[in-house]
Parts: sequence; C-alpha cells; structure tokens
Amino acid sequence: MAKKHYKSNRGGAGATTKTANKSKVVKAVALILVILAVAYVITSLALGGIWNPLTWTKKKQPQTQMQAWGGVIDDVGNELNAETTYAMPAAMAFYSTSRAAEAEQLNLSAPSVTVTCSHNFEFNNVFVDWSIEYPSGAPATDVVTVTPTYDGSLTANVSCTAPAGFDTQLTLKATLRGNEEKTATCTIDYVKRLKNINETLIRGDDFADFWGITIKPTFGIGTISGNLRVSGITLRINDDFIEDVQKYL
Repeated sequence: MAKKHYKSNRGGAGATTKTANKSKVVKAVALILVILAVAYVITSLALGGIWNPLTWTKKKQPQTQMQAWGGVIDDVGNELNAETTYAMPAAMAFYSTSRAAEAEQLNLSAPSVTVTCSHNFEFNNVFVDWSIEYPSGAPATDVVTVTPTYDGSLTANVSCTAPAGFDTQLTLKATLRGNEEKTATCTIDYVKRLKNINETLIRGDDFADFWGITIKPTFGIGTISGNLRVSGITLRINDDFIEDVQKYL
C-alpha cells in the first residue's frame, strides 16, 4: 500500500497570525496619525494658526473703513484725514457731504482727526488736559468731542457728531497740568452746507433794456460759509418772457 506524503504546515499558522497583527498595528498607527492631523487642523482653526485657510482668505480681503458723512479741513484749507496725526492747527472746520437724514439712514461714521500739541509746549514729557470750550452763555453740547490717546496725552482725537451742523464757534483747548496759564488752542467751525440756489432774472421796463441775474444761495446750519463759485446757469423760459418777445415780433 502506497504511503501518503503530507506537507508540513508547521509554522504556517504562526506566520499568518504575525502578518495579521502587523497589519492591525499599521492600521492603528495610521488611524492615530489621522486623528492627530485632524486635531492639529482643528486647533489651528481655533487659534488662528498658519494652516488656517480662513486666515488665508481674510488676509487677501482688503480692510475697509466705515464711510464718514463729512470731513475736516485746517485754517488754510488742507484736508485732514483720520489716519494721520497732525500738529494742532490754529483753526479747523468740519463739513458735511451728506444730508443729516442720509447720514443716519446709511449709518455713516463721524468725521474725525487726530492732533498733537507737543509743538506748543517747551517739553514733551508733560501732561495736558483736553477740553472743548464754548462761548460764554452758549449751552454745552456734544456736537464735538475730544478723546486723548491716554490720560494726560499730548495727542487727542477730535470728532464731530453733528451732521446737521452747529452754529456756535467752539475752541479746542489743551491745558498744561500744574500750570493753567500754559495752553494751546484751536478754533472749531462748521462749514454751512449749500442747500439751494435761487436765480432771479432782472429786466428793465423795456425789453431791450439790460437784463441781469441775481443769485441767492440758501445755506444750512454752520458758523462759516465756503466760497461759492458759479460755473454755469440754466435758464427756463416762462410765459412772461414769451409774451415780451412776441410784442417785438
């Protein structure tokens, strides 16, 4: 009778078990790495890390400031912007480019300027107190505010909160602490807003007489008026004019 020969499987089951265990370890390590990577991304998002895609998007977007309803000029007509610090001028004036109703409806910001009075005093290592002075008898309001950079600072921000204007000249004042006689001042005005222009045609008794035009502007509330320049006038012919022309035809 022929003998059957069997191949030995000794060690085969052990090798298979070791391979399976190794595969499980690799998968476990890979899973841990994935978890750590996800946790790092989440942490980066929370803390604004360099891998934060939201941060990349934000950096590409330009930062825009809220539009103001007007502006401010100095005593020689130079425009003063809110991003620059200026030596306090002798005078400044706020003006409006929007109607008060528009400013409120569009939620426009108040025009402001930052000034320093360091050039007005002999030393820079001093402290001053800022204030808005009103004429004698005039009620104090908040149409113009002044906010120092910090308590005693030589630099302060001046802002106008009245898009409708104000009709009393104010004074910005910086007083040296310990010596009230040492002060720096700047007058504050409001340029009247041009609301309307009325034109009137002047004529003589006879049609051939010299004709002229009078211009009467209507301004809003303010303390000073700007220079009015008329570059063009549009005339509308009314019935009286036509009748006068017909008399000479």
